[in-house]
Amino acid sequence: MTEKGGQQALYQNVRFGLYLDCRRRQAKALEYQQLPDGTHSLDDCADFIGHSCRIQRRAELDHNDTARAMLERIVADYQRWERQQRMLDQIAGGMAWRRKGLEGDLSSFCGLGTRSGARAMSLIQKHGQNMDGRDFIVGDIHGQYDLLLESMARVDFDKSKDRLFCVGDLIDRGMDSFECLSLAFEPWFFGVRGNHEMLAIDALENGGSAEDLWMINGGTWAITENMIEVRQILREALKYLPYARQIDVLGQQIGIVHAEPPADWSQVEMADDVGKVEMIWGRTRIKRRDTTPVVGIDAVVVGHTIVEQRTWLGNVFYIDTGAFHTGRLTLINAREVLA
Repeated sequence: MTEKGGQQALYQNVRFGLYLDCRRRQAKALEYQQLPDGTHSLDDCADFIGHSCRIQRRAELDHNDTARAMLERIVADYQRWERQQRMLDQIAGGMAWRRKGLEGDLSSFCGLGTRSGARAMSLIQKHGQNMDGRDFIVGDIHGQYDLLLESMARVDFDKSKDRLFCVGDLIDRGMDSFECLSLAFEPWFFGVRGNHEMLAIDALENGGSAEDLWMINGGTWAITENMIEVRQILREALKYLPYARQIDVLGQQIGIVHAEPPADWSQVEMADDVGKVEMIWGRTRIKRRDTTPVVGIDAVVVGHTIVEQRTWLGNVFYIDTGAFHTGRLTLINAREVLA
């Protein structure tokens, strides 16, 4: 789309008016009833573009580089908003899918089992064998949505029968964090909560110094989002991001936590507040290069601490290769963990 064509398309696009409605509500902290959809007409759209680009006629775009650059930014912002709307529709569908209890009806689908959801969220969720497809485990995603899709494509991931488990930190640092947060609602995706999800919810619920800490640690992506929507979606996502998961793979058990497993895997289910903090924030094992095996589990896969290459310490496997910084996102077949 050329800049000039982009402007003409926006002039004629009713949905661009809806974007301006949403933009104004967010900027002025207005309720929907105060500024409903349809408030901005096509003439208003034309006025907004002309005022923002500081032009009187479209023809000025042919020789005004500053105006063309501003129009390009407007088009990009609008297209990003459209992607967000599609994502919100997808998330709403995922929420409805769970609220209607369909997950239990589909429990036979490739051994998915059920997610306890809001009513009975446990610290750990266990998964039977995937009898129809494969299981994969991915490291900290950190908003690298396109990189994740590329990694899935390389292994010919089949959303109808394969499962993807994640060690947490779906969000922050990467600008596609909103899209990555939506993964929690996909029927083929099974993550655990990471420290960045917890930083975000603390900031969004309490503000102040918690918000400052989140921004310093990669939360700036949310500045351009609707914070109310982000908070609502994160609250819902956390219902499907337990502290730990356990997968049956070829009759052996693989555990997943974000950062640090307890010395005895059975302690996960009984973890107190200190134990929960360790599972999300801990680094004692890797700092000490401790190779003592975690008992009660065949292997545990973790992220949180960036490693130059995948690293084993005892039966704990570190797979966070720093996707947001290095461009290397580790995605492995779960069977490799047991090889």
